[in-house]
Amino acid sequence: LAMYAYMHADEEVRKNIRHVYSMDGPGLMYEEWNKDDCKKITEIVSQDSIIGRLFRHFGKIKVVHSTAKGIYQHDPFTWQIVGKHFVSAKQSQQSKEIQEAFDEILLSMTIEERKEFIRLFHEILRESRIYTLTDIDKGGIAKIMKSYRSLTSPERKVVFDVLKKFMSVKAI
Repeated sequence: LAMYAYMHADEEVRKNIRHVYSMDGPGLMYEEWNKDDCKKITEIVSQDSIIGRLFRHFGKIKVVHSTAKGIYQHDPFTWQIVGKHFVSAKQSQQSKEIQEAFDEILLSMTIEERKEFIRLFHEILRESRIYTLTDIDKGGIAKIMKSYRSLTSPERKVVFDVLKKFMSVKAI
């Protein structure tokens, strides 16, 4: 949100902002901006980041070490710090493969198809009351399936088709 707000702010507002940090946030959908505007952006992601590697990214990427595994690395409380600095790491091969596959899947969809998928996916999570990764561990999968089944047949097909493509990625 910080990155999006900064990039869409008026020039007068942007010039008063010293720096923008995105903490494992997803990127933005293939928008084009002036590279000079991106110099104030730092995106911090974990080595196995999935969420923080989705969509298009701007600015400098800093990869940090996390003690968690998989999607649970999205929790910044698992990121390692020594003194005042994050412990650096390299993006894992799995994270790179997931990022590349997700980009390929999204680019194969029209803008309308992407919007519909994201709308439906958000609706499923909202109806399931899934707000954090911990919520998934607390019976969240059953809630997600119940919300998914409440969609209309054409809506279920939209979600299923995209998730099927995503789940066919070997790295996942």
